Amino acid sequence: MVKFYNKNYFNKYFLQLNYFLIILFINYNNSSIQENSENVQIKGEWCPDGCSCTTESPTTLDCSGLDLDTIPPTWPSHFEIFYIRNWTINSLEKQAFRRFQHLVEIYIFDCQRLDLIERNAFKQLRKLRVLVLKGNKGLRELYKTAFSGIGNEHPLSIKIMDNALERVRAFAFKNVENLRELIIEERCFELETNSLATITRVDFLTLKGVCSLEVGVFLNSSRLHQVIIVDSALSQLPKDGFAELSHLNQLQIRESRIGRISEGALSGLFTVGSVHFQSNQIGRLVPGWALGAENLGSLVFTYNTIREPLSSPDCLHHEAQRFLFTENTLYCSCEIQWLVNSPAEEQWLSENYCGREQAFKALLYYSPASAGCRWVLPPPSPPTFLITSTTLSTPNQTFNQQSPPMHNLRHQNPSQKEFEDNELFEPPSHQRRHSGKNAGVKRGEFCDKLIFILFFIFFIIFWVN
Repeated sequence: MVKFYNKNYFNKYFLQLNYFLIILFINYNNSSIQENSENVQIKGEWCPDGCSCTTESPTTLDCSGLDLDTIPPTWPSHFEIFYIRNWTINSLEKQAFRRFQHLVEIYIFDCQRLDLIERNAFKQLRKLRVLVLKGNKGLRELYKTAFSGIGNEHPLSIKIMDNALERVRAFAFKNVENLRELIIEERCFELETNSLATITRVDFLTLKGVCSLEVGVFLNSSRLHQVIIVDSALSQLPKDGFAELSHLNQLQIRESRIGRISEGALSGLFTVGSVHFQSNQIGRLVPGWALGAENLGSLVFTYNTIREPLSSPDCLHHEAQRFLFTENTLYCSCEIQWLVNSPAEEQWLSENYCGREQAFKALLYYSPASAGCRWVLPPPSPPTFLITSTTLSTPNQTFNQQSPPMHNLRHQNPSQKEFEDNELFEPPSHQRRHSGKNAGVKRGEFCDKLIFILFFIFFIIFWVN
């Protein structure tokens, strides 16, 4: 009988195979342990202590409550979003983020000791799109060139909100450009001369909580789409406060308290689509406040309350192509007789109101005589002009150039159809204060002439006899 295997040989072979598998298993475990330890070490370097990190795009570094004066130079720099929360950091030094060239968004929240942003703190962050500073109660001033040199390649949004900001120094945003929005929302802060100067290309500039706006804040700033001043408490809008602010689509000043709008407050504005004053509490509107703007499209003045009376027609004199003055509350006293008694302002009388002193009645129903005012002559009525075909191309411009100041104050109705050639201009019937007023005036003139003629005849007869 043939033996197909040797029992001793088989045992020896099986034993060697076991030895081989045991050695292979041990080597595999050692390599796994070494790999895991390396991963742990890499992970420790990748995410600093006290921070949370994400590896998925966008990569995020979120560090909170750290006792640090600066950003450690050993930290990894590949992150795209960086949150700094409640650090003990005192200042952002020059080029504080120079190692983080991939940053797209920076958020600095609730760092109570942060009181200084040095020059060019955010320099050369070319990929930056969002920069937010919020709740840093030690931050009281923004100094020169603090936000300069960013060099962003994409539209950038800068938001400075709910800090303890008191003043923005000159050229804090020097040569900043390509901004999607710049928002400063604080409790009460001052804008120093040149504080927002040399800014180029900003879509939306919002200022909330402005307490003082000095002359020349916007010098050499251009290509701003919209500037909004809201919920502020300004002692005054000074002359040339918006000087050299050019190529602006819209300027809004709304929901604010303004002590005084000075003469020439809009002077220096150049090529502006529209200026809006809306829902403001205004102490005094100084004559000539709306003069000095060059190439101003529309001036809209609505829903405002003016505490002091308008002293003269120059309070409403303007150089805009279109002027809308409606739904305002004025102080009714003897000083506004020029407005109440002027036939050229009849539409304004029905669209604006007295204050509490006259129970908020429309100006149309305010009688200076019943208030005990001494009667004064109203301004002369504007003459009637013949509108020819040469005025049809730019009716507002020609109309303003030919008319005296009071005629220039007439509310322009954009929906009114163009006048036909050689047609006399006459206000529509709904703009007349009283129907039959002109007929009454004519009857009065006729009676005066008749009495004068009868008196003259009686005098001649008496002299002859």
